[in-house]
Parts: sequence; structure tokens; C-alpha cells
Amino acid sequence: MGLTNVQFKDADATTTVTGGTALTLIETGNITNGGKQYIVDGDSRTSTITVTVKARPARLDNRTGKYTKTKAEIVFSVPNVSGSTGEVTFSTVRLITEFNPAMDLGPMDRLTNLAAQSAHAMISPGLLTNLVSLGAIA
Repeated sequence: MGLTNVQFKDADATTTVTGGTALTLIETGNITNGGKQYIVDGDSRTSTITVTVKARPARLDNRTGKYTKTKAEIVFSVPNVSGSTGEVTFSTVRLITEFNPAMDLGPMDRLTNLAAQSAHAMISPGLLTNLVSLGAIA
């Protein structure tokens, strides 16, 4: 299904997660630039998932006299080990927000809501399959 066939909801739409099994995150203690790293605890199928969370608050740029954007990022990563070569590669999902500190909360809420819906559409079976599996924009 292409992006033109996906419906996004605006104005007070909600996005919820139902079903599945709750996962517990444990801080690894690894130093990351501006953030923390976690692993998923418990089930051996998911214990190799790492979650890295970073945040950068807005700051005054002394050169321009303007504020930089606030940035937050969360990265989910899981290793893939090739059965034939033993080579390890990583599959990653990265969510990034950047907001101007002068932006009102209403537009920020609207953007994050639309982003949550698009993230759901990207990972849901049957939705945006060409984009995720083939890298094709349809």
C-alpha cells in the first residue's frame, strides 16, 4: 500500500498500543552522546534489543543570537547474525523530533500525533509495505 492510501487523523486523534507483552528496559551504563542506552530485559528473543534515548534542549547560539531547536531521539536496534558468514548487521528504527522553542504546544502536539500515526503505519503488516521492505516510495 502506498502513502496515498494511508489515512491520517487530525484534531484530537489518539494513538494507543494494545495487546502484546510488556517489556522492561534496563539501563546498560554505556555512555552515549547526550543520552542513555537500555536493553530489553527477560525473554531471550528480545534481550538483544537496545534502546538509546537522547535529548538536546534548545540553547542560545552566541554567534547568531537565536535559539537552536530542541531535539529528542529514540533509537531501537537489534542485531542480525548471518547464518552462513556470522557477520553481524543491525536493523534500526529511529524516531527524531526537532522543535523550535518558540513553537506553541498545539502545533507540537499535532505534529507528534501525526508522527505516531505514521510510525504505526510504517510497522503495521500490510501498510506501507513497499516503503519499509523495498525502500520504494509509492
